[in-house]
Amino acid sequence: MYSNRTKTSQDAERSSLNNYLGTTTARRGTTGWITDTEAWNTNMGKYDNTAVLTVIPVIKIPQVITPQDIGIDLPEVEEPEIPEAPEILLMPVHVDPISVNVEAPVITSNVPVLSMSSPASLNLGTVSVNVNVDVKDITGPQFTDLAAPTLELTPPTLNVAPVTPPSIKGVAPDITTPASPPAPSFTAFNRGRGDWLGGFSSVAGLVPTAINTFNRDIKAWEQGAPPRVIDINNQAFFKVNGVIRGNGKDSNSVVQATTSSTGVVTNRYDNIQIVNGVTGGTPNNQYGSSPWPTVEVSPAGFPAIAAGTWVSYADEDSLTGRTYNTTRYQQAWIFQGSPTVEDMKIKVGGSSSYSTAVFAQTSSITMNRVSLELAGRSIVGQMDIRSAYKVSLTDVDINLTGDSNTIFSTFSISNQDGGNPGISDWRTRNDIGAAFTDVGVNANYLELGGMNLNASTSSNALFYIAPTSKYRWDGNNYGYAAPGMSSPVAYYTNPRKYNVFAPIIGNVGLDNASGNIDYIGSGNVGVWTNAYIADRTKWETTAGNSSTPYLNAGTLNLQGDQNVGYYFTKHTSRPDYNGIFQGNVDVDIKIGTDLDGKGGSTQTGTGNKSGNNAAKSEDNVGMYVDSGQRTGLNNTVGSSSYLEYFPATLDFKVDTATYSEIIGITNGTQIGFPYLSADPIRNLALSNFNVEFGKYSKNGIGIVAKNGSVVEIDTGSTISDNAGTGTNRAEGSVMFYTEGVWYNPRLAMTTSTYDSEAYGRGESQTGRKNIIDFNSTINVADDVNMGSNKATAFFAKNGGQINAQNVTLSGSNSIGAFAFGVNDLTSTVKSDNTGAGSQAATTVNVKSITATQTGTIDSLTDNSNSNIGAAAITLSDDGTVKGTGTTKITVDGNVTVNGIGAYGVSMKKWTQKS
Repeated sequence: MYSNRTKTSQDAERSSLNNYLGTTTARRGTTGWITDTEAWNTNMGKYDNTAVLTVIPVIKIPQVITPQDIGIDLPEVEEPEIPEAPEILLMPVHVDPISVNVEAPVITSNVPVLSMSSPASLNLGTVSVNVNVDVKDITGPQFTDLAAPTLELTPPTLNVAPVTPPSIKGVAPDITTPASPPAPSFTAFNRGRGDWLGGFSSVAGLVPTAINTFNRDIKAWEQGAPPRVIDINNQAFFKVNGVIRGNGKDSNSVVQATTSSTGVVTNRYDNIQIVNGVTGGTPNNQYGSSPWPTVEVSPAGFPAIAAGTWVSYADEDSLTGRTYNTTRYQQAWIFQGSPTVEDMKIKVGGSSSYSTAVFAQTSSITMNRVSLELAGRSIVGQMDIRSAYKVSLTDVDINLTGDSNTIFSTFSISNQDGGNPGISDWRTRNDIGAAFTDVGVNANYLELGGMNLNASTSSNALFYIAPTSKYRWDGNNYGYAAPGMSSPVAYYTNPRKYNVFAPIIGNVGLDNASGNIDYIGSGNVGVWTNAYIADRTKWETTAGNSSTPYLNAGTLNLQGDQNVGYYFTKHTSRPDYNGIFQGNVDVDIKIGTDLDGKGGSTQTGTGNKSGNNAAKSEDNVGMYVDSGQRTGLNNTVGSSSYLEYFPATLDFKVDTATYSEIIGITNGTQIGFPYLSADPIRNLALSNFNVEFGKYSKNGIGIVAKNGSVVEIDTGSTISDNAGTGTNRAEGSVMFYTEGVWYNPRLAMTTSTYDSEAYGRGESQTGRKNIIDFNSTINVADDVNMGSNKATAFFAKNGGQINAQNVTLSGSNSIGAFAFGVNDLTSTVKSDNTGAGSQAATTVNVKSITATQTGTIDSLTDNSNSNIGAAAITLSDDGTVKGTGTTKITVDGNVTVNGIGAYGVSMKKWTQKS
């Protein structure tokens, strides 16, 4: 109500002013008057300013000016402290536009959208979310459209009790950074042949074909001065042509070379038919054009066996009183040459000191209806792939009952052998170390015919692609006296210390398309690539002479812990030992779909790693690419014309005219591999990529790219983790994981100028440094669906990069894109040899993110969901380590999330800027 008062002198002055201005003063829904109530006296200083600011306490000369500041102190809003990941629990927040209502006067404003664009934190491009958080630069609300006073006035004292604005609930997600998966920590088992059956008499034709009867009176020799006597147990069981067979894979036809856990050695074979028979023969010590002057003949020989004869022999001769063949140990190898093996059981291995090869250094393996058991430190076949080879398996089952077995490995030589320089005088030669050219008919694969493999043990591999064997040019230099003398040094093997890097010589391929490889045990690898494999079709273009490298291991079931399906290795000193594969790979991986291969509820054998849960299949990786394969390896550095990053030495010829100390090779001889220029290094491309995370899977990873590797995935359809939709499903799955940059394994340059000799020594201007613009990268051309709980679709760490399309997460507590740039790299440089000490960028680019599945968090009671669209972190959990490289996530489209749209941490604590 209005108060009553008498007119004052001010009323007269007001009336004069109204007349002067042509205005009137009337009551328009407010008092417009001085009031005498106690409340008004206390709060308003006797003036009512809720009208249109026409109340004037004292007016001398009216003057209109532009207002500068309304002088209203706004309430301070304390920003929440953001705890660092991962010690904090996720609390989803939904923030609507905020209105701050202040009485006397009334001011209403919406908080504008805040955008995130922070180096070393998170950049959200055009993400459409309710709140975009910027941990670097958050400003307070900006108030606009305020009615400015039109007159200069002496303002009255104004005390306003504003309405308390709504509180902002702090965001504290529990983000667990995926653990960096370790590369396989074991050495793939590999071995070659033992001694020839009959020694070098086998090569000389004295023992053309034979079977080992374990007669310890037989004496045989290999090369040496004098010739070296060899053990009967280091020779093969069989040197036969044609077919060798038994009565069936489940019959009493058995071939065995084993050592029991108590040390009992068994070398024997039972009920085996020698279809074509053998000639037998008696060894002697004579070999080569200059045989040993003292002739010696074995006192016993190998018997002749008629065609079709069934035989059984066991190693049971007494060792008493012998001067040779004095010990009994597990046989070194079984089949010399390339017989066809059928209808039998074969069991080998078990010794911690000796090992066994079923086949070795052979170009052909054919097995039909065979049951194989590898009991440890054994190999089915080492394949010589330098020329056409053949592996054909039909109805072959393999059971691994011991550790450290390899089914197949490769053998290859890249240049001319010079023989033992202590025996052969290299000065008389003109070809020692000359490079081989990989041409000729060789288009073969290992055709495994749907082979099935079961391993409840550890440190096993299905296929190991070994580095090529090289002679002479290994960076080392040795001095030798003339043959027959111990001094003085007559010549040096590599006086210029050349270090030549070579590809695999021969065709590489594996086809087991319908087979099943079951790794019930832990720490195994399916296909292990430890060499640079070029595509021979790029230079050997004659039809039928070559084929593109190919790997298909069948379905790899990783049920134990820490198994890897496909592994492409890294090497820190030899680029040709990096597993660069210029071919096609078909990936079909199942992780944690079973635990024991029989539908049981717990892991068996070595399946459960210490400290893990036996009811979970943990830490498996479908594909581990650590080779550094990328198109950037074709680059030159600065003004140099040499391809310093290429994994092999290209054009390099010896110059004996300038460097006469180089002996044993003709001037101008090629010791590099220039034909490889026809096959520039490509990114590893995958068109068939399928990874299934079963209900027992925990912390499994689909594909890892490290060491600057670039993987391009384009299947033509949506990629799914196939985790299902039920409550019992995989957890902690990461589909795509990238980390780090390429490490240049070549030697650091030792001279001031990079020239031909530096190239020949295997040096590089950026040798033994991290190349920060060669980021580990995965490019995904397909949309991605993930059903695992606690899943992460894309994770980039410390220099890793991912470029992806749309991702949908249907499991709870999941993250769409995660960039983690906490740890800086050391010894860094750019690929053009600039930017020493700078840091790599960690980025994820994705089109859109959808994560709408609801799920409770154990520590909350309000059924909050903890999905996160995008997260970027550059600060360690304890706040002591902070990355200095750019860490960024860019989302081009929408982020639709039940949970947190975006989250970033780049400093321990942060406050709102005014």
